[in-house]
Amino acid sequence: MNKKYRIGILGCGRVARFSHIDGWKRWQDRVEITALCDILPEQIAATKKEQPEFCGQALEFTDYREMLAKAPLDIVSVCSYGDKHLEHTTAVVESGRHAFMEKPAGYSLEEARRFRHLARQYPEQKVAIAYGMRYQSASQSFCALLRSGILGEILTGEISYSHPIFGEGHEQTHATLEDTGGHGRVRHTVPTDNYTDKAGNYIASSELTHSTHPWDFARYLFGDAEACFATRHRDGYTTMGIIWMKSGALVSVLAGATAVPKIGGNQHQLCQVHGTKGSAWLTRDMYEPYKRHALYRTDGEIQTAPAVTDLADTSHAGLIRSKNFLDAIEGKAELICPLEDAAKTTELLHALWLSERTHSRVPVFAANHTG
Repeated sequence: MNKKYRIGILGCGRVARFSHIDGWKRWQDRVEITALCDILPEQIAATKKEQPEFCGQALEFTDYREMLAKAPLDIVSVCSYGDKHLEHTTAVVESGRHAFMEKPAGYSLEEARRFRHLARQYPEQKVAIAYGMRYQSASQSFCALLRSGILGEILTGEISYSHPIFGEGHEQTHATLEDTGGHGRVRHTVPTDNYTDKAGNYIASSELTHSTHPWDFARYLFGDAEACFATRHRDGYTTMGIIWMKSGALVSVLAGATAVPKIGGNQHQLCQVHGTKGSAWLTRDMYEPYKRHALYRTDGEIQTAPAVTDLADTSHAGLIRSKNFLDAIEGKAELICPLEDAAKTTELLHALWLSERTHSRVPVFAANHTG
């Protein structure tokens, strides 16, 4: 194919400039940036200044509706605030474009249901979600290993992950809220974040943890969740949960966050799995930040899991995930994180949120039963 895909960036903050644009730039033979949109013109200016050759000629918009109406586009990277994802991605898809959207796929069960409906209503438009842990090469090898059956029936899994919070002047206050939505009147005190991120306000997509990645990763590795129990540390950033998977596996997750990027942020990452015929480990190299190892043992020596892709890992797995999206559009590959599957992660996040507040085991409710 000689024609390049024309890409628009909706939201030019940190995640767009250091993740999405970086990923598209690695495939300049297949794509070009034709439009930049942000409600703050200075964000667009900063993007062009940082990427003059790749983004310098892009049209500029402060209203996404105008961009969709006037700009030549095939794909839009939706990098706006999470509470705008449904509005923006719906507009992109309804305009006939493909969308690569930042997480999450909905802030509530109703939003997740509407995302599911969108995917079913427009099957020709590809919509993928940027849950980065899925796209990493070692993660794909690890997932393929689990699905191969070489470990036998999967009994247990453990995932730990800490995500960095960028920003200065971070302060934390507490607010007392009341939940009355169908589960009785429950009073609880929750942390409230008051600080400015250099690229905008950080919004925790699960309202429970500042790190949604490991919960999605649990679903990627072990399939759909049946029920969960969650509890949160008083720091407001660290959550521990147990997930009962429909496959029968019991999975524990430790999801944390740090406001001190200098200590390594998301380098603390580990997954170990035990089955009836063996065990496997996914580890992150402390010396090479983008290098991971997928290992297993069934009988005898520890071995490296067979590679699924020969592409190298980069920041946010941009190299791999951009290619996967382009290949999916051309019918050469399946999306690693399609919209409907990411909506199921929102179902799990909702159950975790409810479990923490009710101090009970909560079933994972299907979003297609709401609304």
